[in-house]
Amino acid sequence: RALLRGTGLQGEPTVFLFTDSQCQDEAFLGDISALLNAGEVPNLFPTDELDAIANGLQGLARAAGRKDTTRSGLLGFFVERTRANLHLVLAFSPVGAALRTRLRQFPSLVNCCTLDWFTDCPAAGLHSVGTTLLADVDLEAEVRAKVVDLCVQMHVSVRDCCADYL
Repeated sequence: RALLRGTGLQGEPTVFLFTDSQCQDEAFLGDISALLNAGEVPNLFPTDELDAIANGLQGLARAAGRKDTTRSGLLGFFVERTRANLHLVLAFSPVGAALRTRLRQFPSLVNCCTLDWFTDCPAAGLHSVGTTLLADVDLEAEVRAKVVDLCVQMHVSVRDCCADYL
């Protein structure tokens, strides 16, 4: 609550760093997913706190030239300010099935984020991914194996080329 009040009500630019080792309850990822998707967490604030937030934003909304100063308009302004000022940084390990499971449960972690991979995927991992993804493609086994090898070679050569330019 304090984080959203700071970013939405007071307009403080804030970075919230969350790692997978901090995730004690998967419901928290649901809240982060809602923040990413809609800019707010449903039912986070009781009615009296929402009223206080709306009242606190009236002057700022007028100064910003907002015409809609109704409660719902002010709460929409609060969400806009939260989205503009809150930056979520999620640091998850790709090792194991936990990340895959979380991405399936909370698609906003992919759809509403920029993904940065900071480690190279080994050639064996690329080969496994290629084999899995092409398993249902109608190809002869020999051709499929060569296509997988080609995919691995493309990824490895791009990785090596990028290293030359860094």
